Amino acid sequence: MRKVLSLLFVIFISILIVGCDKKSNIDDFVFSGSNLVEYKGTSENVEIPESYEKDGTIIEVQSIKLGVFSYNSVIKSIVVPKGVTSLHENMFAGCYSLEKVEFKGSIKYIPNYCFDRCYNLTFVNFSSGLKSIGSHAFNECVSLEEFIAPMGVETLGEAAFKSCVSLKKVELKSGVNSIAKRCFENCHALKTIIFPKTEYTIGEAAFKNCTSLTEINLSNCTNINVYILRSLPNLSKLIVEDNEIYKTYDSVLYNEETKTLVFYPPKKKDKEYTVLDGTKAIGASAFLNAVNLKSVNINAPIDVENKDHFKIQDNAFEGCEKLNEVISNNSVFYVGYKAFKDCPNLKKVVVNDELFVPSNSKVFENSPNAMFYSQNSQWRPEN
Repeated sequence: MRKVLSLLFVIFISILIVGCDKKSNIDDFVFSGSNLVEYKGTSENVEIPESYEKDGTIIEVQSIKLGVFSYNSVIKSIVVPKGVTSLHENMFAGCYSLEKVEFKGSIKYIPNYCFDRCYNLTFVNFSSGLKSIGSHAFNECVSLEEFIAPMGVETLGEAAFKSCVSLKKVELKSGVNSIAKRCFENCHALKTIIFPKTEYTIGEAAFKNCTSLTEINLSNCTNINVYILRSLPNLSKLIVEDNEIYKTYDSVLYNEETKTLVFYPPKKKDKEYTVLDGTKAIGASAFLNAVNLKSVNINAPIDVENKDHFKIQDNAFEGCEKLNEVISNNSVFYVGYKAFKDCPNLKKVVVNDELFVPSNSKVFENSPNAMFYSQNSQWRPEN
């Protein structure tokens, strides 16, 4: 009896598996005119019909009603017919088993939350014509490893690929002009991103917590923002060329207009660095958390008459744990608030005798061994 029951159980499970694996058929779909209004099937592999026959008339499928597929936990693949050229928000949201999607028609816009939390999604095949990707469109698609934007895509929406934690490579073709804020936030595995060869903008925190991103080329970015760069804690190589305002020299970013060093990659391997000749200032937080840096040399011109003095701005060297010294030709006239905070190995900062440090500057906060040195004296300001 047990053997019989066991055999029946195996047959029952086999039937279920076969039933789930088979492709959908026309009877699985409910249509209203050219609109697909319901899916009744249980198949893992769904192919929406190009058309259906009603009362002797062939009707082309052109749209899908809101909610037809969202939160379907069975479907693994789906083929959308060429007649469907637009999608609804949340179209496939919560389809946890969905792995592959193929669009045969020309979809111009991937709407907001379209593939939100499709945890097993690994491949989406877009036909030509795609112009933009909406907000949170691929949010938490944790199995997606690569995104190569089709030619013609212009914009990527806010948090479009947020928390795609397996995403390793992104390639954006020429024509992409906007990468919205938080677009790739929390994409911890992202190692390679190829930016457009045409001009584009990047939104705030677009790459926040992309901890595997070590190299980046922003040559055609028209709104370079150091806050974007500071959200990349493991950045070691930066390239910016042919930009009206910014340019990199050996991966260090300078503002060409103000002659300011604005960003030093935190994981740049060099132990010593010499500030570029002609530089007038080190910007706020410019060397923030530069973990390998031990020595910095500043050789700036001194023009007391025109008050063209070299400045080290607020928090400029904060968190430089190995920094031992900042040497200059006595050209430094100003040091900002907490400029050398959390530099436990810092011992020497060479400045000009006319340096003014406010008594509440806390310039050496948590840097117990640091001292100012000038031609005539050495001292440590009171906190």
